Amino acid sequence: MQINSTAINFMSILIKFICIAVVVAIVIAMVSPMAFDSPGSTESIYTWIFFLSTFSLPAVILISVMMSFFLLFKSKLYNKAIIVSLAPINYFAAIFLLFNT
Repeated sequence: MQINSTAINFMSILIKFICIAVVVAIVIAMVSPMAFDSPGSTESIYTWIFFLSTFSLPAVILISVMMSFFLLFKSKLYNKAIIVSLAPINYFAAIFLLFNT
């Protein structure tokens, strides 16, 4: 079976970008408890949703990278590997759109 070199090149660039993004996501996760600084913020459901979504971002990125590696190299499903690699971008966009007020 011939390996699709265009998909491999695209995936390698995308996975490198996502691995760099995981470092930024870890910093964001470390700062996310600061959402509870103001008095009464522990009772707000929006604060809890923001905290849980930013705290889980590194896990979403790492799971996406592992799944895309599996789909790319083990299963040879190039299109699905690209879609799975784009999941953290969709996750981050949803967080940004929900909490950008």
